[in-house]
Amino acid sequence: VEYDGSIAIVTITRFDNDTGTMVQGFVKDFAKDGIKKVILDLRGNGGGYVSAAQDLLSLWLDNQKIATQKSLHFGDTTTATAGGKAILKDIPTVVLVNGTTASASEIVAGALQDYGKAKLVGEKTYGKGVVQSLYDLSGGSTLKVTIADWYTPNGRSINGEGITPDIVVERTYEDINNMRDPQLDAAKDL
Repeated sequence: VEYDGSIAIVTITRFDNDTGTMVQGFVKDFAKDGIKKVILDLRGNGGGYVSAAQDLLSLWLDNQKIATQKSLHFGDTTTATAGGKAILKDIPTVVLVNGTTASASEIVAGALQDYGKAKLVGEKTYGKGVVQSLYDLSGGSTLKVTIADWYTPNGRSINGEGITPDIVVERTYEDINNMRDPQLDAAKDL
């Protein structure tokens, strides 16, 4: 977590088992610290555990559906956040996304966008919204099988579609090489 005056910039590069609870630990003092806006940077976040994304989303969403897993063979399963932890629900939030924002991070971005809890800034996300199972085969090989697709709370398909930001802002290699971040600048200005 970095601070720019009354703005907290929370960068998450991967959803590990403890990511959600770690961020919950940081943000519990935001109101006391006078934080007026949160920028959640999910650029380059390739995903990880959906349960960690679920923990993170409980900071904004109170016992609400975050995604639906649709499977031809197993039916539909919805995933919801916990109740009573949504301490950021009234804090203006901007989520930074790009073409390498994928999987669990797309679930987070899509849910916050669907519920109007955040504006998304940056570039369209990767579009990896599948549930996969691994099966061990004889001879030491492993078979990875896609068993379901993820959909946002409003029923938008993540897989192959990605999440389109509310405000499209490109960040070029020239920007990166010259230490410029027009996406972050746009998020701060919102």
